Amino acid sequence: MKKILYITVMLLMVVVAYGQNCVRMTIDGGSVNYGSIAAAVAAANEHSGAVLTLIDGCEVENDDDIVVKSDMTIDLNGNEIYGFYKRLMTISGSKAHLTIRDSRGGGQITLESDSVAYCLYVQDKGAVTLENGLINCEMENGAKENYHYGIYAKGSSKVTMNGGTVKVHDKSNMYGIYSTGSTVTINGGTIEVSSSRRSAHALYAASGTATVNGGTLKSTFGYNGTAVYLGSSVTATINDGRFMSKSENGTMQCINGLGTVEKVKILGGVFSHEMNIEKYTGDKVLVVLDKESANYKAGYRLTLAAARDMSVARNIVKGISYNTLEEALNSAVKGDTVVLNNDYTLTQNVTVKDGVVLHLPHDLLYTWSGEKPLSVFYTAHNEVSPYLYRTLTIADGVTLTVEGELNVSAMQLSSNGGSTACCGIPTGPYALIRMQGASVIDVKGKMLCWGYVAGSGAVKIQPKATLYEAFIIADHRGGTRSEDLEKKGVYPFNQCYVQNIEVPVTYYCGATEIVATNMVFELENMDYINDVTYIGNGDKGLFQMCSGSTIVRRYDAATDRMTYDINGNVVLGSMAIGFDSKYYSFPINSYMTLRVNGNMQLLYDYTLMPGARLEVAEGAKVTISEGKKLMLFDRQDWGNYGITGYVLPLAYTVANGNDNRSVRWGGTDGFSAAAKERLMSSAIDVKGTMAVKGNIMTSQHGADITTTGDGTIYIYKGGEAEPQTMWFEEKIAVDYREVPVYGMSLDRPGNIALMGDMNNDRRLSMTDANILVNALLRGDTPAQADITADGIIDRNDVEMIFHFYLTR
Repeated sequence: MKKILYITVMLLMVVVAYGQNCVRMTIDGGSVNYGSIAAAVAAANEHSGAVLTLIDGCEVENDDDIVVKSDMTIDLNGNEIYGFYKRLMTISGSKAHLTIRDSRGGGQITLESDSVAYCLYVQDKGAVTLENGLINCEMENGAKENYHYGIYAKGSSKVTMNGGTVKVHDKSNMYGIYSTGSTVTINGGTIEVSSSRRSAHALYAASGTATVNGGTLKSTFGYNGTAVYLGSSVTATINDGRFMSKSENGTMQCINGLGTVEKVKILGGVFSHEMNIEKYTGDKVLVVLDKESANYKAGYRLTLAAARDMSVARNIVKGISYNTLEEALNSAVKGDTVVLNNDYTLTQNVTVKDGVVLHLPHDLLYTWSGEKPLSVFYTAHNEVSPYLYRTLTIADGVTLTVEGELNVSAMQLSSNGGSTACCGIPTGPYALIRMQGASVIDVKGKMLCWGYVAGSGAVKIQPKATLYEAFIIADHRGGTRSEDLEKKGVYPFNQCYVQNIEVPVTYYCGATEIVATNMVFELENMDYINDVTYIGNGDKGLFQMCSGSTIVRRYDAATDRMTYDINGNVVLGSMAIGFDSKYYSFPINSYMTLRVNGNMQLLYDYTLMPGARLEVAEGAKVTISEGKKLMLFDRQDWGNYGITGYVLPLAYTVANGNDNRSVRWGGTDGFSAAAKERLMSSAIDVKGTMAVKGNIMTSQHGADITTTGDGTIYIYKGGEAEPQTMWFEEKIAVDYREVPVYGMSLDRPGNIALMGDMNNDRRLSMTDANILVNALLRGDTPAQADITADGIIDRNDVEMIFHFYLTR
């Protein structure tokens, strides 16, 4: 029989089939091509040991019934098997053993469905072995909630995972590997599940046997989700592996009392969970391992003998541990990732080489945040105060040079607005770099700072380098109000911060800072992480640096104040976190000082929130562009214009051990008497020159606008502006409150010059025009005559005076 089949296969090789061939079956040294995976599997069922190699993508039609009944291997070979069906592939019977591998990389088996769905369905003593490749099960966009399974095993079947990845993501009940009465062995690979609304379990063993010897099991999101779920009659052994969950059910859950957990042994592995275990009671077992021990509900007999990795750093690509971070970084080559395993003090200069990553983790799984930080959506149950997880100390005089990538890891708190949550702020465990004395982090490549950098050193962001940092939003509106806000022209928040790095940061022209936050906007009907340019070059960023310029950012933890020293030529532009600030008046937060030592042009409208300061140094110049406004508030005039009542200062110095982020300044109206005393007026102090080609607007009492020495504010548009109305959101969320504002008074003390006011009577008239004409005839060019602000004093300036005089 075998000989006849072999001859049949060889004859088929001679026939050139018309149509697309996507699978090549190889058996007994011969091969034949098939136009569908269903036809190839059916042919392979007649043999034992056939290898099916994908030579192109294969789509499974709805009427295809793919049942594996013999021992065969599918090599994805970098291609995809795709289907929209209840069961993509069934492995059935004691002779059925399917091995899945991917010899070229990038191959996957993908199932989309809007009903109960099984990517691989194993039954009746069948067996599946996953060597590598991706098993991907997902819901069709917009489909109703249901149950999705990456691999489903029942009836004394076997599932072995040596490598590869199983992913199940969407809003239904999601299971990576689901086993009932079967044997599951996980030796390696990754299982990752998430659900935006329902359950998400990486390994769910309802009954049977489960053994985990390695690999990574993650439940990244789920109302009810675990890395490992063990049913009432499971025998389970955890020898090693990495396990993570974020739901209230913990990392590992065993049900139905001691009868279950007596059969469960944990002999190794690393467990990570973000929630507070004291919240959970009942018949759940929540296993959370730190470096040395496990925490679990008293009375449950779980054995633990996990070996603690005492090394300082580990190259997770090579699998090598090191006793010093310097040694680990010096040994690393392009493509390597070095993880800081334990707290450490760097005592020698060292370089993170190009192509190398230094990861300071916020959990034992080395969870990677990347350029877009991981987020935890705010609810009343999961606002976890930040707490220190891993510290790298850089000793006095030591320089850490970053040519590759430095990742200071943490999670961000996400919010839909209208809550007490500060969107984008670190939550839960975080990594910290503690700098001492004259230590330096010199960034020439990339630095991702979702955690904190604090102490007394300095960070330098060199040309072509990129810094990533959290954009923290307080006192904001999102959710269902976003569309209404956009129609009203109201910016959705009025306090925003960038201050995860608390040591001085110097940005050199050519450097870039990208900031990110996670916020829900009803406009998009989704939550998403915005990553936008904060400091950039050309026409990008809120701060746009021109050639030769630098910006030095300094944070004072004692006053919780951030100062930006602007050197050289810098343009204040816009940024789009959900809403593009160029169409609104962008808020400069209450604890920010802009100190201009060179030249800065304000390109759009901006608001100095109560307490914010703009300082123009001697010899420096600030220009408000034509048609644009700078708005200031006097402390007496600030009222219920924010969602919490008054302004909502963030006031946090977590990295310095003073967690004030949840302090809302007390009082039933969100603003205590003591806090009100601390509230300062917006302020401008000019020692150099301020050229107002647009307008400066203030609330009724005028804020604090002063000049010092020879400092002068030049008004180019001819006197006090007409009263205008700024809109700010009220505390109660249904309407808006008008805030009357006015042009800056020319009667204010100090050097406030009305350009073209030749006789200094603070008004423009025919007299000023005559004086200017006579001056020009004599060859004089008085500076205050440049009313057109073009640097040239000529007849155009005379005509402009006539224009103002005749139109007033």
